[in-house]
Amino acid sequence: MLRLKKREITCVDWPRPDYLSPIMHALLKMRGIKSEEEAHAFLHPSKEQIRDSFLLSDMQKAVDVINASIEAGESVCVYGDYDVDGVCASAILVSFLKSIGAKAEPYLPSRHQEGYGLNEKALKEIAKKHQLLVTVDCGITAVALVECAKREGLKVVVTDHHRPEGEIPDCPVVNPLLNDYPFPYLCGAGVAFHLVSALGGREKAMEYIDYASLATIADIVPLYDENRAIADIGLKKINYSPRPGIRALIDAAGLSARPLNAGNVAFQLTPRLNASGRIGDAMRAFNLITSTNMDECISLAAELNEENARRKTLEQEAIDEAESMLSDFNWIDRRAIVVQGENWNPGVIGLAASRLTEKYHYPSIVLTKEDDVYVGSCRSIDGIDIHDALSAVSQYLVKFGGHKMAAGLTIKKENIDAFCEALDIYLIENAPQDAYIPYQEYDLDVDADELTIETVSALDALSPTGCGNPAPIFRMRAEIVSPRPVGANGAHLKVTLRNKSGLIDGIWFRKGELASSLPRTADALFQPSISEYQGRVSVQAELRAIAPAGAFARFQDAATRSEALFQAFLTDHLKNNRCHYPESRALSPGAFSDLFNAAIQGVLVVCPTVQDAKNAMYLAAPGEDTDFDVTIGEYPKDVRSFRAVAIAPVGEIPKGYQTVISVGIPDGLLNATFHLDAFPVSNLFMRMPSVERLRSTYAAARRITKRPYYFSSEQALIKSIAEEADLNEITVSAGLCVLEDMNLLYIRKNGNNAVIEIPEMVKKNPEENEMFIKLSHYHALAMEGGGQDE
Repeated sequence: MLRLKKREITCVDWPRPDYLSPIMHALLKMRGIKSEEEAHAFLHPSKEQIRDSFLLSDMQKAVDVINASIEAGESVCVYGDYDVDGVCASAILVSFLKSIGAKAEPYLPSRHQEGYGLNEKALKEIAKKHQLLVTVDCGITAVALVECAKREGLKVVVTDHHRPEGEIPDCPVVNPLLNDYPFPYLCGAGVAFHLVSALGGREKAMEYIDYASLATIADIVPLYDENRAIADIGLKKINYSPRPGIRALIDAAGLSARPLNAGNVAFQLTPRLNASGRIGDAMRAFNLITSTNMDECISLAAELNEENARRKTLEQEAIDEAESMLSDFNWIDRRAIVVQGENWNPGVIGLAASRLTEKYHYPSIVLTKEDDVYVGSCRSIDGIDIHDALSAVSQYLVKFGGHKMAAGLTIKKENIDAFCEALDIYLIENAPQDAYIPYQEYDLDVDADELTIETVSALDALSPTGCGNPAPIFRMRAEIVSPRPVGANGAHLKVTLRNKSGLIDGIWFRKGELASSLPRTADALFQPSISEYQGRVSVQAELRAIAPAGAFARFQDAATRSEALFQAFLTDHLKNNRCHYPESRALSPGAFSDLFNAAIQGVLVVCPTVQDAKNAMYLAAPGEDTDFDVTIGEYPKDVRSFRAVAIAPVGEIPKGYQTVISVGIPDGLLNATFHLDAFPVSNLFMRMPSVERLRSTYAAARRITKRPYYFSSEQALIKSIAEEADLNEITVSAGLCVLEDMNLLYIRKNGNNAVIEIPEMVKKNPEENEMFIKLSHYHALAMEGGGQDE
């Protein structure tokens, strides 16, 4: 199940200037741009958009303390963090202090031995060498530890961007969330950039804007307002005159062929820099980005490249183990994924939780053993505040912290089961069901002819894109033409999107396996780009999602195959002896509608034909607002068991469905919980064989065996018998099942040939055969429903 959500325009309308296309105008409004003046500023980021640094809380106090310490010849320790933001913030401040002759050293705590933020042991060691402690990207909640530092003789300045929790440290505190600073979304390196600006002037600070840009993109803060200016200017600096370490990292990541963009930073450079602290010592990342020795940089970049590969391996091992633990997971009653490992690397459990949440759209908590407790990383989904959820069950936790989308926790082993149970109860009572429906957002509905090369090229002005300024995604309702796998081993999917105004070629990376299962008409979500191939320049759709154009439109995909699907459905049940189930309970149309709409998971409606499915869904979901999956010729494969309609499915009913409702299917043929009352058995059951038709089928099969024949498939054989007997293929297929059950003939696969084996004739009465009796009963039920014999 996938819901497509259009992003809302978040501001009042304003006149479109001639130089903006209607598409660009709409996209800007969706990003909160309220006027032509704001649009110009957004499309032309500049250093003038970065605010006065002294507007930040306690900035003058911080400057006074630092300057006094430098003038006194004291040594400064810059205490950072092990992620990209903390490393870059440290690089900004240490580099500046050294450039003006101050004595300064970074301290980046070990993720594995010390964890995030200040700690008493480190402070005591720092106090032996330094007189001033300046925190970057941490410290806002370290009230007691700041007092500890002061007792050790350290002067302290805290710079941070995280949310304070009540009391703040008793020292100068520079934080955009305090003092009503106009833009509260700076990252830690952004705050450090402002500190340098206040200490040495804006032009001096601009020497380090590349560090601030890397961190701003990596830390997933909103890329608008002054963050946009920082990211854009810094990216340009990186592309035109990169530092040796950043140049080496770009080369190691294989990104040197074209200019770097925000996506490259977020998905290629950031993981490599973060791997330094996740797997080992974050100082390697610091040394890489600050070193001027190219040989050293090349060596460090290669080392981080290897560490990132190791990180991927450790992450995948944790995910693979977690996936195996989910094989029996109760997706209906459980509201959060909780998995625990004995030796997963703590540096990758957050990534593993993110991957699980991304795949299943469930809040995910990944725990790993650390000493005598388990530490965990939590990731959530929109609509579920994981911090609130942990607060509600905090009696089972040693400690926890975080925000609504991500958190960390520590728990004792003996409390894990009770914690899971209490968490599920809280989420069942407080989390909306709709929050569990996966969704993808898009900006605008477009037609093919609107996406000219000029219009798409102009979209580059929205860069850098990311958090708060997503790359534009468009929706087009289109016919999916010529889907085919391309690339090595068919890894990617190539399609053509055709709608009323034209064609667009599309590519969907790493989705080649979907080539044979796409709907004919769909809502395609894509990011447009310019493709240049063999001198030809064109617009290309980089696909992000393909969803049926409404569930009812999905029924049309099966309309022309209805009889063949029914035949396969019936044959599967007969051949696999799936026609002896107990009677199901009757369900009135009103109760059916209530049951279907009561929950988004666990309800499956099974129909033998498209028309039966349409009729049932007009009762249960007459509008287009009800979300449900539709499968054709198979049962739903999604382990989350979203409510669904299966048309003529073959195989076993998935175990995740607690409620199965049959529509148009005789009792006994399906292992159903309910059947829709006062709903006729599908009229295709009128094609069940009579004794006379059974004899005709048998005689036709005998005639075929007496002459040379070759049939590449059982279906081709059935078609030939049907033509020979002048009967419908459904009748013949069901008749052959009965004849096989009576041991009067057998259909075998002999290499690539389907053959008929007819043993020596023995007279048997089909009316004594249980399968034939059932089929005759199905025929009678269809007749009672008002059908006409065929």
